[in-house]
Amino acid sequence: LVLWDEAFVHLNDTDWGVTQGFDQNRAFVGIGEQFAPHLRAEVGYLHHYVNRTRATDRVNHVLWLSLAFNY
Repeated sequence: LVLWDEAFVHLNDTDWGVTQGFDQNRAFVGIGEQFAPHLRAEVGYLHHYVNRTRATDRVNHVLWLSLAFNY
């Protein structure tokens, strides 16, 4: 079982419209499998929330597949 969560925060305001504070959150739940000593795969669901200041907030529902190779 694989679970992780990432939160992104802007530390300051900018001239081009970025405002200080919460920006987005990514939450993942899935399964991982070690296929060989150097190969790992993870598949699952990613919930991606984006806080937008000039438009409606956005939610992306993503089917996530990840392959990791260790050398």
